[in-house]
Amino acid sequence: MELYSVAFIGFVIISAVIHEAVGRKCPKSQWIVRLAASVVFYAGISGWKMIFLAISILTVWCAGISFDSAVRKYDKEEALRRKRMSAFILVIINLSILALTKYLLPAVSHPILLPLGISYYTLMAVSYIIDIYGEKYESEHNPLRLALYLMWFPQMLQGPVNRFGNISPTLYGTYRVSVPDVKKALMLFAFGAFKKYAIANVMIGTVAEIFGGDITEKPGGFLFTGAVLFALCQYADFSGGIDMMMAASELFGVKMDVNFRQPYFAGSIAQFWRRWHITLGSFMKDYVFFPFALTHPVMKLNNKLVKKYGRHCARSVVGGLGNLLVFFLVGLWHGSQLHFLLWGLYNGMIIAVSDMCDPLFARMRSAFRIDAKSRSWNVFRIVRTFILICLAGYFDYIERVRDCFTAFKNTFLHFSPSLSRLWLLDLFNSRILSVQKITVFILAVAVLFTTDVISERKKDPAAVFSGLPAAARWPLAYAFLILLLMSFTLVGDNAGFMYAAF
Repeated sequence: MELYSVAFIGFVIISAVIHEAVGRKCPKSQWIVRLAASVVFYAGISGWKMIFLAISILTVWCAGISFDSAVRKYDKEEALRRKRMSAFILVIINLSILALTKYLLPAVSHPILLPLGISYYTLMAVSYIIDIYGEKYESEHNPLRLALYLMWFPQMLQGPVNRFGNISPTLYGTYRVSVPDVKKALMLFAFGAFKKYAIANVMIGTVAEIFGGDITEKPGGFLFTGAVLFALCQYADFSGGIDMMMAASELFGVKMDVNFRQPYFAGSIAQFWRRWHITLGSFMKDYVFFPFALTHPVMKLNNKLVKKYGRHCARSVVGGLGNLLVFFLVGLWHGSQLHFLLWGLYNGMIIAVSDMCDPLFARMRSAFRIDAKSRSWNVFRIVRTFILICLAGYFDYIERVRDCFTAFKNTFLHFSPSLSRLWLLDLFNSRILSVQKITVFILAVAVLFTTDVISERKKDPAAVFSGLPAAARWPLAYAFLILLLMSFTLVGDNAGFMYAAF
């Protein structure tokens, strides 16, 4: 059941209608409808692989039971010891299942189809166990309510990594549908589909062709064009899918965690990762970076560096090591292949070096009399960051590590703009590209850029569009619809969502 299928749309509509009907008769039972819809959805797709999800549900339920039991039966010191041991075992169980299904079995030639959403619900289970261990909020003792938290169907295909404390008020609450809410959800779903089909699906085949074959023969300008196209496709694909799932969730009154905030307007790689896949970055910060920085050996190293080299050096070294660890794990989360690990370390290294060199950069701005608050400097930072992100795409998309480094070499030493134009023209001659594709893609990217600019200015694009005069609103709506319909005619088979594979 894919997001673009009639079956999925029909499933959401039928479930939402039942959800509303139950809400009118017995509002407190609406969460059961959400659970039933999630079970039907997950069982219909995953079948027997539901056993992995069931184990995760059991672990989070056992966490609450064991923690509360330890507090009741033992003194404070012994209770803490037992809680720590239980938390460690239950977290290891969840991570071991992820490692088994995602890394170990495929590596020993016993492939298993990856259980749907396991990379997302595993992190959610881990965050829940650690949060109730730290008494961030009270544990939930109803296993069915915990099942709903981990298997809420809109989050299953590609996240976000929802936190229990954030989603639980609406996940278990009551909701009465309203016309404005439905209208807003439909607009969000349509815009997500627009990003996916009019941008990602239209151009991802061209990206595959650019990076296919023998990369050593291809000039850097041609490869960098592919990297730019891939960056736009990846953003449209991932954020488009999230928009569609957010819209489906909101039809049930459930508010999921925000996962994107105009990432290509970031002024640095560190800022980019606070805007891109926000829930994954937040998880890594709270459950990897800070615990690592607060370990005894790291604190000891920090104190030594402070005494010998000063606070900035100490913070940069400790922060750099933490970021390298975080992004190594982020790369590993995407996949065990070496190119993913290098992609993660690329991001971590840039952040670490940038932080270490921040005083040097500040002196250089002062020497050249650059106003750090000026619009021109901000634009420069955005463009510079976007180029670095595009270059990271070599590690992200190209599977052979040798080809990754060849792409870097050709980009910096063999850019060849005139030769690159010939390679691009060859895409037209082979009918991989066409004027229609280029037109739809450019117009669709312009729409996405405009909405991101509006969002960056702290305004709601949907509200801005609704506030336009009818003479402007209706032509824009028809143009939007025409672009979306044209995209269906330009693509053969619908490509799946990139992050659903994780």
